[in-house]
Amino acid sequence: MSIRRQLLTSDSITVDYRVGIGALQQINRMVRSVMGKMRRALILYDPDISDDSLASVCEELRDLGIEPVSIKLSEGERIPTVAEASSVFESLAKAKINVDDAIIGYGDADLCSIVSFCAALWCGGTQALLIPTTLDAMVTAATSMRALDTAHAREMVFLQPSPALVLSDLAYVVGAPAESVRAGYVALLRSAIFGSRLSWERFGQQIRPILNRDEIAIADELISAQSSRLAVAKASNPSARHARSYGLTCARALRRCLGGDVADYALLAEGMRFEARLAHEVTQFDIDDVFAQDDYLEELGVAELRIDFDEAMFLEALTETSAAHSNRFLFALPRNPGTIRLTAVDTDVLERHVRAFLKSRSSGSVKG
Repeated sequence: MSIRRQLLTSDSITVDYRVGIGALQQINRMVRSVMGKMRRALILYDPDISDDSLASVCEELRDLGIEPVSIKLSEGERIPTVAEASSVFESLAKAKINVDDAIIGYGDADLCSIVSFCAALWCGGTQALLIPTTLDAMVTAATSMRALDTAHAREMVFLQPSPALVLSDLAYVVGAPAESVRAGYVALLRSAIFGSRLSWERFGQQIRPILNRDEIAIADELISAQSSRLAVAKASNPSARHARSYGLTCARALRRCLGGDVADYALLAEGMRFEARLAHEVTQFDIDDVFAQDDYLEELGVAELRIDFDEAMFLEALTETSAAHSNRFLFALPRNPGTIRLTAVDTDVLERHVRAFLKSRSSGSVKG
C-alpha cells in the first residue's frame, strides 16, 4: 500500500502524520520535506529496537547532513517520570541540541510521550520526530501523551504534544502478537466514539479486517482516529475537550483497588463499560451503543476483569482519584458517539451502578 498522509492543524501547529507499510524506509524524504534545516538529532529508542533498524535511521539522517546521537532508554517495563524527563534534558545538553535541531523518539507510547514532553520544553520548543512502534502509540502520539509520574503522584504532568512528524510504519503491527496490540485496539475504539456516529458504526465494520491485520483497514482507522482526536483537542467547549477522559475516572479507581498487575488498557476498557452504563441513565446514551461497545471489546479480545472488592472501597477510590485531578467530581460521559461531556452524577445513581458493576464482575459472574 502507498504511504498515507494527514496534516493535523491546530492554532499555529501542524503535525504531519504518515502511515503505511514501509514508511520508515522513506524517512530521508519525509524529514527533508517536513523538518527544515537541522545539524544534529538526539534519538531516544527502546531496547527492543534492532541494531539494524537503528543503524538504518542514523544512516538516513547522515545522508541529510544531520549528525545523530542515539541513546537507549531503560531496560524492562518503563513508567515515564519527571525524573526520566530530567535525564533526557541532560542528554540534550550533552548532545548540544538547539532549537533548530530535532529530538527523535523511536519506540512505544511511553517513550513517545517522554520525547513529546521534552521537545516541547527544550529551548522553548524543539522539533520532534516520533516513530511509534506499537499500535496504541500510532493512535495517540500525534495528539496526546501519557502523563508523567512524579515521586508522589501518578500521571499528573503532561502537555499537548506538537511533533513535527509522526511516522507510523505498519510493519511493526501486522505481525505483532495479539496481546501487544490490544492497547491499540482500545485506543482505536475510544477514538471512534470520540468522532461521530459514522466513525463509531464504521469501526464496528472494520473490526474483522483489523483483527486479520489488514493494513488498509488499520491505516483507515488510524487516519480516522487522528481526525477524531484532533477535533477533541481543538474543541471550543472546555467540557468537550475532556472527551478523552471517557473511561479514565473509573480506570484510575480500579488501578488503585487492583494494584499494578492489570494492564492499563484492560482497566480502561472496564472504565468505558462502567461509564457507558452510567451514561445510559444520566445522559440517555443509547443502550444499543452500550451493548455495541461491549460487543466490540469482546470481538477485540479485551475480556472483562474479575473483581473482588467491596462497594465502599471502590466508591472511596473513585472519589479520591478524581479529587487528585479536579475539585469537581465529574465523569466524561457520552450522550451520543461524537458528543462526550463532563457530567455530574447523583450519589444514589453512582452507588447503584457501582453495586451492579461489582456484582457482575465478582467470582463466577465474569465472562471469559
